[in-house]
Amino acid sequence: MIKIEAIVPPFKLSEISEKLQALSIDGFLVTDAKECFAFTGSVTAYRGVECFVDFVSCVKIELIVEPDDASNTILALRSAIGNTHAQATILTSTLDKVLDVDASLPAFPGKRNAVGAVA
Repeated sequence: MIKIEAIVPPFKLSEISEKLQALSIDGFLVTDAKECFAFTGSVTAYRGVECFVDFVSCVKIELIVEPDDASNTILALRSAIGNTHAQATILTSTLDKVLDVDASLPAFPGKRNAVGAVA
């Protein structure tokens, strides 16, 4: 399995979602994030006070695909991101094993209490 992470501007999320749905990829994780660019901070005025901005809002998209589908997924992401002036990054990594948490829990004999622990 291949894990693909894309760090993109928030305004690209709906376009990326459409491209992934066209590939029949319905499930992916989206996290609000902020990138820190210490070397490109900018000064902005807020209520008459100058503020130095180090962080840029972005979203992180994470999805897991079969190795055969990875290149098409990356092409779809690149197509959706397009030529924006904002920073965008796509990362890939190979996963040795993907476990479903519910399926990997051992079946414990015995009585369980309210939180599921064996009594």
